[in-house]
Formats: sequence, structure tokens, C-alpha cells
Amino acid sequence: MKGISTILIAITAITIASCGKNDHQGYSISCTIDAGVSADSVTVYEYSTDYGAVRVLGKHSMANGSRSFTIKGETDTHATAFVRIDNNFLSNCTFFILENGNIDIRIGNGYVNVVGQQLNSEYFKAFAERWGMVNRRKSLHRKYVAMAKKGEINDSIDREFELAHKLCCDSLQRLYARTLQLDPVVAQTFWCQFGNEMNLTPELQSKLKPDSLLYGFIEK
Repeated sequence: MKGISTILIAITAITIASCGKNDHQGYSISCTIDAGVSADSVTVYEYSTDYGAVRVLGKHSMANGSRSFTIKGETDTHATAFVRIDNNFLSNCTFFILENGNIDIRIGNGYVNVVGQQLNSEYFKAFAERWGMVNRRKSLHRKYVAMAKKGEINDSIDREFELAHKLCCDSLQRLYARTLQLDPVVAQTFWCQFGNEMNLTPELQSKLKPDSLLYGFIEK
């Protein structure tokens, strides 16, 4: 799991809880891949921490020009799921929560938009918060480097940047701690993506089950 990262550059919309009721008891996953994304095929997987197994929910070929598809089924519980483009590395995976109800996924060149039920709303709200904090930290770094090149950094300014950077990092760790207190599957899915960034207490670590099967499968 070390070094796992994601290419999700921005989230243009946060999931909306209970976005329209499903007419049946199962799930309906509608997925669209924008024309700007290079892809020959898209596969949707479910991962069960209970059984330690990955299974294919559906696969779509875009050889005929169709870039949208729908997968329907039913689940007795909720689980970590992800969309994988062309069997590439994790950088081409979009995680979400498999739960009964309507789930709409749109993947573009540099953005992902997921509209789903309550658990997806919780997951992507935390995802967006993290992205904002990470961008803030990157912005501070760029500003520091630019000022350093101009010889504008003195001891006082250096301390200001150090404090601002620490505040960003502390906020990020508090977000991780809050997220890992949410629904266990939401926490596990967040851990799958960002666990290498987390400084966890032993109590929080004990609640997670980092599974080499999932990590190894995705990184192939």
C-alpha cells in the first residue's frame, strides 16, 4: 500500500445523499467516461473485507464508441468498490462505496464526479476536504520556493512558513482521524487510498485491516 496515490485532480461535485430513490432494492451504477479520457475498457470491481476477495461487477468495452454503461445488482451490505480503466495502475482507479440505490459516476480528464447515497456522500465530502488541504500545502511550498529563489527568505519568514505548513499537516491528520471514525467501510476505503499519509494512534490502527490482496491486485 506504500506509495499508493491517485490522479484525481479535482472533484467538481460532492456526492448528494439520497439522490433520488431507486425503484428496486438493489444498486444501479451508471458510469460515463468523457471523451477526453483515453480508454479502451472500463471494469467495476467490488472488494469485500469480510471474504478478502475482489470480484468483477461489470466490464464495458468502448470499442464501439459507447462511453456510458449501467450495472445493476443487489448487495446485502456495503463495500469498497472501484472503477478501473484499461487494467492500469491505481492512478487510473476511482474508489467509491457500493451500496444499494442509484450511483452515478462521471470520469473526466482531471476530475471525477460521483453522486450517490449517504455513505458515498460521507466518503467524498472527506475526499474533497483532503484535496483542499493538500492543495493548500502545495501552494505554500511553491510560494516558499519562489521566495527562496529571490533571496527573500529570512529567519522570521522561514518560521512563518514552517508554522503554516505544520497547521496544514495537523489539519490533515485531524481529518484522517475523523474519517476513520465513520462507517467502517468508508474508513477502510479512505485508508486504501491515503493510509501511507496517516499518523495513526494504535487504537485507530487496530480498527483497520490493510489487506495485501487488494493492494497487490490494484498495483499490478
